[in-house]
Amino acid sequence: MSLALAPGCGAPSHPAGAPSPPPRPVPTPRVADGLVDGDRVADNGLACPDGTQPVRRTIALPDADDQVQLEETGCVLDDGRFHGPYRRADLGGATVEAGAYDHGLRTGPWQILMTPDGGGRAGDYVEGVEDGEWKSYWREGKVAWVGRFDHGRRVGHWTWYFEAGGPQQEGDFVDGLQDGAWRYYPGDPGGERTEHWRAGVRVDPDPPATP
Repeated sequence: MSLALAPGCGAPSHPAGAPSPPPRPVPTPRVADGLVDGDRVADNGLACPDGTQPVRRTIALPDADDQVQLEETGCVLDDGRFHGPYRRADLGGATVEAGAYDHGLRTGPWQILMTPDGGGRAGDYVEGVEDGEWKSYWREGKVAWVGRFDHGRRVGHWTWYFEAGGPQQEGDFVDGLQDGAWRYYPGDPGGERTEHWRAGVRVDPDPPATP
């Protein structure tokens, strides 16, 4: 089973050239497409802000094995953008995604509990992109990785963990690029090792200083 990683947050690659820092994401406001009259309800159990309409509907998400049916509840503005609290749940009522929108953009704390391999992730959004500390979890609830974002870019120290527990790899990001010493632990597909990176490019260790 692969790590339950957020999109764009997989195990780092080894770029051959000197890359530029990745562009900061520009999110697209989320709109409730395809609403019908029955989707607009008087009360959906959420504290919808003034100027919005509560909605509740069943949606189908593509899945590797079948069509996953979820109940979507939220609050929409006149133009269809989500605004206010938001929730998706399975048809048994268990929450699989919860957070809030601000004029169509995700904001504040979110929990995303269903990923392709059954894990989840949690953290904060600012203006529609990840910001601050995020964690991803294996299906059983153990941490798969933990790291920080700065408006959608990975920054600071990141650590990935094996599903059975214990670190798999760790290192630092600067402006979304690997930087400094990265340590890979026994059991990593590439074997136990330490790699040295500078601005997203793997480099040899600095030679010892001459006395």
